[in-house]
Amino acid sequence: FKVEGKEKIDAKRTYVFVSNHQSQLDIPAFALACKNTFRFLAKEELTKIPLLGYIIKNLYITVNRGDKNDRTRSIETMIRSLEDGVSVFICPEGTRNRTNDPLLPFRDGAFRLAIQAQIPLAVLTVKNSKDLNSPNKLLQLSPGILHAVWAEPIETKGMGVGDVEALKERARQLILQQLS
Repeated sequence: FKVEGKEKIDAKRTYVFVSNHQSQLDIPAFALACKNTFRFLAKEELTKIPLLGYIIKNLYITVNRGDKNDRTRSIETMIRSLEDGVSVFICPEGTRNRTNDPLLPFRDGAFRLAIQAQIPLAVLTVKNSKDLNSPNKLLQLSPGILHAVWAEPIETKGMGVGDVEALKERARQLILQQLS
């Protein structure tokens, strides 16, 4: 595992972390790339997986993406986490990218959260996890070095709801630059 730009992330600050999501290797990569205390946002369906589901229920913030009330609850939980000094890690694609496109469309949640909480957005690009672990095959691994790169965090102080699209596009472009 090789990570670049670690010096850009202050271990004492609270962030909304975002990253692309290519394979099952990404979650451990996120944890290895980040020295900050954080909680992942995970889709509720993952809580049904034996053993992993237990871990997710107890350590992650979960969301039922199809339930508006649950989405609101998860946002409130993430805001409380940020207020308590615990960062939140979100994959704005919403799921692993199983396509040949570099990124899936980004959802707004992470960017709305960063702006609402006035917390910096930190962008991590995992460059080659799809090459080492196919997103379509369970734990089929290939040898190699997993690469990740941090961008300079984006301050959201002073941003408002009208800035969500611009922030989302800025993060998307930072990731696309690293993937190209």
